[in-house]
Amino acid sequence: MGIIHWIITFLSAGGGSLLTGEKPTEEQKRWIKEEMHGKEVIAKNSKDRKGTIVHKYSNRGKGQLREAIIMDGAPFLLRYSEEKGFLYVEPSVDEKTRILRPPNVEECPYEPYEFTSQSLNSYYLPLAKKETINSLYQKIKEKIKLFNDVDDQVLSLLSANVIGSYFQDRLSTVHYLFIVGGNGTGKSAFGDTFECLGYRVVNITNATEAFWYRVLGNVENGQVTIVAEEIDRLDENSQIMNMLKT
Repeated sequence: MGIIHWIITFLSAGGGSLLTGEKPTEEQKRWIKEEMHGKEVIAKNSKDRKGTIVHKYSNRGKGQLREAIIMDGAPFLLRYSEEKGFLYVEPSVDEKTRILRPPNVEECPYEPYEFTSQSLNSYYLPLAKKETINSLYQKIKEKIKLFNDVDDQVLSLLSANVIGSYFQDRLSTVHYLFIVGGNGTGKSAFGDTFECLGYRVVNITNATEAFWYRVLGNVENGQVTIVAEEIDRLDENSQIMNMLKT
């Protein structure tokens, strides 16, 4: 699992604060300034810049993972430098036939991952390097237990699906959870919990097939995770059923 996924998962699991009094080292300051290009990068990544929105991009696993974030109020694609050991951002990915850009806040169908420029390398990166998939799983499990009255077997299943949502682009098939029950049984509670902890969760109710296609996109798999409420008539919509099978 990449360092960027650690940071995104750690943030989702409720770790830390976005504001920190810790400051980057002088080496970090110099490197970040060179790589981020200061205000010029933010200006280049303005709302007027056209392109295809991506929430994450890795060239189908062949390249380095980039994750869309909001840093100091502006959208960027976050990368990790193995050579330098630091995180840095890019305004877009410019390819021969297209420009891939991160969404602005108002373009995110989910709650965006927000950071300050100082918190990325001075606060979150050291914490992320200490985490393992097991420690993150336990953190997620503790959060789910606070808001869902279920037995340990179900709790483990729900927790595994939450952390599994961060790897869905690496799997040939994914696990679908269908939560059923009468009113007051906690169906929506888990949907809300998953929305807070899962990977870029879009919580929708009775959405049209056009919305599904627009949110999932056509650039790369695993862009978002969808929690669909009131989906008891899913079998009556052949277009959505075919899309899910595909």
